Amino acid sequence: MVSRRILLFSFFHLTALALTASALFMAPTAEAAKIDVVAETYHVVDGDTIDAFPVGRIRVADIDTPESGQAGYAEAKAAMRGYVEGERVYLDVDEVDVDDNYQRLVAVVYVRHNATHLLNVNKALVDAGLAVVDDFPNEFDPGTWSLYLRVPGPDLPTLWDDARIAYTQVSADLTAAEGALAAAQASLADAEAERDAALAELERVSAFLNGSVPAAADVLEELNATLAELETSELELAATQGQLGEAQAALGAAEAEQAAERETLQGEVAGANSSATLALLGGLLAAAGSGAGAFFVGRRRR
Repeated sequence: MVSRRILLFSFFHLTALALTASALFMAPTAEAAKIDVVAETYHVVDGDTIDAFPVGRIRVADIDTPESGQAGYAEAKAAMRGYVEGERVYLDVDEVDVDDNYQRLVAVVYVRHNATHLLNVNKALVDAGLAVVDDFPNEFDPGTWSLYLRVPGPDLPTLWDDARIAYTQVSADLTAAEGALAAAQASLADAEAERDAALAELERVSAFLNGSVPAAADVLEELNATLAELETSELELAATQGQLGEAQAALGAAEAEQAAERETLQGEVAGANSSATLALLGGLLAAAGSGAGAFFVGRRRR
């Protein structure tokens, strides 16, 4: 876009020089000779500088208005807008230097007042107290200016139709390009906002990970220690189960031995009981036999 504007400025400036040169050599005589170039204003820079097609930037000759920030700046600029903005201007171009050190066309600016006269904008600003005379070394003498210049319409140069068409097309292209640039800038702003949001989310995740990973590592270390303790406990439990098995086996053997001893003891007790029973029976039988014998002996004695 910047390159486009530079090209447009170069085009306007070169066109201005060409038009001015041709006008200076081919201008009509008498008062009409004061009008060298016709242009159309499309921008007012301040009270003494304007932009017009096809000549580009114009420095209004031999007057000076307040700069931005100075008292009277807004009033002078507003007055200039009232005179020339969107209007056709008729330029009496300085034949000595043509332009100034800033490549601005130096000219006395006129606008149409009526069918036969033009209004000298330079003098109108001075007369209104909005500008002061600043007489540079050029062809102009502000002391000789008249507020109105009698120039009938047929005696004035005309604005080239081809130039007007080219200006219209260039303006349309420039407007479209500026619209495209605005859209691109809006898209860029959206993309930058999305990028900033993504970066913020990345920072948040990074902060979370930076805080979580050490904690997770500590938990993992504790889990590993607990697992090692469980493995040790399992080994101890296995050893205890082995010892328990051995104890159970020993207990089984002891119980079997006790059972065998109990059976042996029971056998011995049973044998002893049988012997005692027989001895008792024998004693009883012997006693019974003795008693019976005595009974029968006594019966015989009787």
